[in-house]
Amino acid sequence: EAPEAPHPRPLGPISSVSSVRLDPQQRGAIDMSEAGNTETGWHLARISFESASPLSCGAGEGIDADNSIARDANGLPMVPGSTLQGLLRSEFDPARREEVFGAEANSARGKLAGRLIFSNAAVHFSSNSAVPSGVLPDDPLLERLRVLSPLVRDHVRLDHRHGAEKAGKFDRAAVPAGTRFSFEILLWGTATETSLMLEALRPLAAPWFRIGGSGRKGYGKIRVLAVSSGFF
Repeated sequence: EAPEAPHPRPLGPISSVSSVRLDPQQRGAIDMSEAGNTETGWHLARISFESASPLSCGAGEGIDADNSIARDANGLPMVPGSTLQGLLRSEFDPARREEVFGAEANSARGKLAGRLIFSNAAVHFSSNSAVPSGVLPDDPLLERLRVLSPLVRDHVRLDHRHGAEKAGKFDRAAVPAGTRFSFEILLWGTATETSLMLEALRPLAAPWFRIGGSGRKGYGKIRVLAVSSGFF
């Protein structure tokens, strides 16, 4: 029986931190292993990205879901970890998807916990650092992002004939292009499994990858700024 993974400790010093380039064209595992190293611990990856187009990641509840933005306890825009996990899960190798991302109770293998733990993506303030949890710096950029709808675009809902529906006009709230976020993922495993975590992240760098709603209308394009990984 595999030993139970300890609870992740607060992020602190990480051994062998390295910058990583995600190549969406690469296929198969990324070989970053140390042959024969069977030490177990937490793999951590920190990813920073910038919205290259308006990003509309709604709260997903109520009749005004299109005009709402997912927010943290401080009222700042965020991207839920569950959203990131779902997007990356759908792009992962189907043969190994359930092993890495978990499975629902109605799957052939039964309910299975995933090996990856995702944080929410926290917005950056003017100094280009992610806002710490529970702390709200006095920052003009954050004040702008805290408003109900930092950016609103008008849209018209189309019917099955591609004509405008009656009362089909609606607004979509979004954070503006250029907004930066950071998130982290954890993986409990041996020192040789860094490649598994980075393989799961690879779609982030693909030109077609989108976060949030209305991707076909140009929303949700991102630009990966930095990826670092470590083992502790």
